[in-house]
Amino acid sequence: MGFVFAGASLAQTCTGTMNMFSNNTTADASQVNTNFTTLLTCANTYLAPINNAQLTGRASLGSSLGGWSGDQALSVQSSIYGNIISAYQAASGGTAFLGRVDHTIANLAAFYYTTSLVGSITTTGSATSYNTTSDYRLKTNVEPMKDGLARLMKLQPRKFNWKAALSDPKSDGFLAHELQAVVPGAVTGKKDEVNKDGSIKPQQVDYSKLVPLLVAAVQDQQAEIETLKAQVAALKAGH
Repeated sequence: MGFVFAGASLAQTCTGTMNMFSNNTTADASQVNTNFTTLLTCANTYLAPINNAQLTGRASLGSSLGGWSGDQALSVQSSIYGNIISAYQAASGGTAFLGRVDHTIANLAAFYYTTSLVGSITTTGSATSYNTTSDYRLKTNVEPMKDGLARLMKLQPRKFNWKAALSDPKSDGFLAHELQAVVPGAVTGKKDEVNKDGSIKPQQVDYSKLVPLLVAAVQDQQAEIETLKAQVAALKAGH
């Protein structure tokens, strides 16, 4: 039996033995596997050259094969946007690049929850921004933060070594579960959670979520300073 794969301006007819099924019939696993293997073989034979993709070794999409740079292993290019994605693999480790060259401000990545934009990575000619959605139109029950300094004083900064890098200098930071008790939104995951195989499912921290608390704490502290300054001025005036 023959079947056709079409791509770009080229269509290719594959030959192979395909199991045919009528409505309401049951296929056993070997028949399904045979069909899948036949389709996969045809795809590897005809679709890879059509879409400029090498399925082993180096891969290139949207550009002609060859012309590789150094240890480049993956290239995704566009005639409009230029080099969009490049990945390099060297003996010392791998590096990935995302880029667009057609705009002053380039959107490298956008993150969605269902259909709502919740974050992005953007660049200019000299800087990269890691953005999270913060539009007033998406918020409700807005009120001033009045306990910034009191909450800040509950935080417990720590110095520690990572078990995976004991020879490295000590790091500064927090223990996730302790931080979660004060700023829940800054921590993802649960204390002592494990995966199905019993391995650690680590909590994670987004330190940027501490910025509003730090700003509120400084404002609270400055208000106290201004009050003390006024009291001192009044005492001096009384003498």
